[in-house]
Amino acid sequence: MGSIREAGICRRLRPEGPGLIHRQWSPKNSPRAVVAIIHGVCEYGGRYGKVVAPALTERGFAVQTVDLRGHGESEGERGHVESFDDYLDDLDQLFESALEQAQREAIPLFLYGHSMGALILMDWLSQRDASLAAGAIISAPPLIPGLPGVPWLTGLTQTMSFWWPTLSMDLPLGSDGLTRDPQLKSVWNRDPHMNSRVTVRWGAELLAAIDRVNARAPQAITLPVLLVHGTDDDICRVEGTERLFDSIAAEDRTLRLWPGSRHEVHHDMDREQMLGELAQWIEARLGTNSSSPG
Repeated sequence: MGSIREAGICRRLRPEGPGLIHRQWSPKNSPRAVVAIIHGVCEYGGRYGKVVAPALTERGFAVQTVDLRGHGESEGERGHVESFDDYLDDLDQLFESALEQAQREAIPLFLYGHSMGALILMDWLSQRDASLAAGAIISAPPLIPGLPGVPWLTGLTQTMSFWWPTLSMDLPLGSDGLTRDPQLKSVWNRDPHMNSRVTVRWGAELLAAIDRVNARAPQAITLPVLLVHGTDDDICRVEGTERLFDSIAAEDRTLRLWPGSRHEVHHDMDREQMLGELAQWIEARLGTNSSSPG
């Protein structure tokens, strides 16, 4: 098992901005790769220390993540962002930290984004130089949102974002939509760092990012990519991931659909097999990465 090492506030690339809680997990022996994880909306990086990080550290991978601004234990208004680019700045800080470790250890760096984190990652890959990354894992991206009953995620969002950007509402992300595992549902329902409130500005920025990523990302993403999605995901529709797989420019691309799994395959009933396959996908690319940092 890897042990958690809390690093407190990450280094900032700019003097302004909220402090981000940074977390690292390390294997017992020298790591074979670094995996940087970008979490989804209303959750936080610490959740990945319960299931995902142990599975990866047991296989010899180091793991790093941050609580995005307004999430978990990081600073910032809960569920609010002035611009989606702010999340890209947060990923810049995580990438800088993970790259420093990868270069120091002379090992490859992989990027892993889930849900909104997958959207952030794809937006980042379409705007940044990703040549020092060995591959990307895209989990349940919101390319076709499936959330019902959120009328402000339409034209109303744009209007309210202008007049009252911090107006907050509940996002219907109940634990039933995340996993079929009753034990993990209970854990998430009691977690004080989970948050269901988001603002209309966040909603407007998310919609704009979805349009931007759908237009740019397929041709911009050329590094090896693994796409993962549960077929019973009612939060982000699997059709968006299937469409991405068909259109993405990367020659090395893999689509893995998990029948019956909900939004968080890594926390659902097939999580051990899913994380094992994810680790195998990384392992298969350890010796073929010609641009390993260092």
